[in-house]
Amino acid sequence: MSANGAEKCEDCGSETLRVFLPTGIIFKGSGFYSTDYKSGSSKANLNTGSPGGENREESREKTEKNREASREKREENREERREEKREEKREEKKDDKREEKREYQKQEQTVSKPSESKIKDKDKDKN
Repeated sequence: MSANGAEKCEDCGSETLRVFLPTGIIFKGSGFYSTDYKSGSSKANLNTGSPGGENREESREKTEKNREASREKREENREERREEKREEKREEKKDDKREEKREYQKQEQTVSKPSESKIKDKDKDKN
């Protein structure tokens, strides 16, 4: 690639160009594509030989079970978060009611107790 080739054509004497073309590659042998096999018995051979000693169908089933378990776990986590939010809202409502009750009691106390100035005015009137 880096070597300098002839700079002029030996036949006509014009300047030469270096042209790179893709080469044709042919993959021979089995196992390059699953569609390479024409007979069903050869396809059955594909299902064996996985690292875990299980065929592809078993591996797919195991993967699908794992996915389903993951989905269920995510749904459980979502439901737990929803329940926590509901509980927080309940607690907030309870706190709001307690605060309202305190405010009401304060108002009742101020309304039911006469102020000191009113008591002094009544004492003056009696004298």
